[in-house]
Amino acid sequence: MHLPPLIAHHERRRLDAGRGAHRASRVDEHRKGKPERGPGSRSSVGRLPRDRRGGAGRRARNLRLAGRIVTGGREVLAAPRPPFVRLLALAAGMRALLVLVAASTLGALALVLLAWWGHERIVWQPPGGPHPAVTADDVRRVDYRADDGQPLFALVVAPGARADPRGVLLAFHGNAERAADGVAWARAVARRTGWAVMLAESRGYAGLPGRPSHAGARSDAVAAHRWLRDAHGLEPRRIAFFGYSLGSAVAAELAAALDATERPAALVLQAPFTSTHDMARLIAPRWLAAAWPWIGRVPFDTRRRVAAADVPVWVVHGAADRVVPPWMGQAVHAAARRPGGLLLVPGADHTDVPYVGGTRYWEFLAAALAAHAAHPAHAPGAAP
Repeated sequence: MHLPPLIAHHERRRLDAGRGAHRASRVDEHRKGKPERGPGSRSSVGRLPRDRRGGAGRRARNLRLAGRIVTGGREVLAAPRPPFVRLLALAAGMRALLVLVAASTLGALALVLLAWWGHERIVWQPPGGPHPAVTADDVRRVDYRADDGQPLFALVVAPGARADPRGVLLAFHGNAERAADGVAWARAVARRTGWAVMLAESRGYAGLPGRPSHAGARSDAVAAHRWLRDAHGLEPRRIAFFGYSLGSAVAAELAAALDATERPAALVLQAPFTSTHDMARLIAPRWLAAAWPWIGRVPFDTRRRVAAADVPVWVVHGAADRVVPPWMGQAVHAAARRPGGLLLVPGADHTDVPYVGGTRYWEFLAAALAAHAAHPAHAPGAAP
């Protein structure tokens, strides 16, 4: 369609003026930093300039957080929330925080109470039955009672039917063992050293009534020692103490509690731990271990006991022990008032020290007993 020249001239001027205004508007928007085509536009005109902290997307987020909404390239002020709405939101947040704090506190308190209640169950773990009787010519069972009436027994292994032992080694087993489990070890001790071995049993183990506890373990150990001393007239120099793992703490407490007239000739500790508090630091969460001195019901402290006992202390420990670390055995030996020998068995774990140590282990044990050997003693259970 052809327009008259004058009309066509005015129409071109109108179109040119519109294009110029459009370009001026886009340049103005570019100067103001407002996008013409919205996010993602590839046009160089109207694109938001990127800042050094994340570009246009972050600027849009900052605008939203500041109460301004960017829509279609335009900024629109968001309607402010009423004060009571903000107070309700703040109250809801505080309530959620208080609920979280209360739940965490109650959970921690429950764990503390559980640790306090189950501490003794963790320390003492008696094996389940059945508990077969040991019948052998070289093994004899002796029965006695603790001060509180608790029935107890021990298995005594003599070096030979006719030989008089050089002394008696009173042995206390670990937390998950029974006296009968140590018969083979006791036979090797008797054969290699000439000492009889008394494997004392504890309440709650091997079918004995009662529940294991710190006070009960101490009472049972006193009863075993009294039986050796009184019932058969054994002098203190004819008695030595041996403790393995948990039994090392029992033996150390007994040695430290005796006066000068009753102290044993030697205290031999295998895989001893320094204290139950130190063990808690190894296996319990840090906050629970920090509270252990107040919630612990089994306050064994072998390092302190050997420092107070005027008894030669001999320590043997597996260098690869993954239950009680070797540094604990070394610390116990270093703390002893009268340190004897120290043997670290390379490659030995917690339960295989005699087998991995072999000849070195037995020579060490024989030296510990021979250094304090007295004249021959009558085997327990036999007539003097």
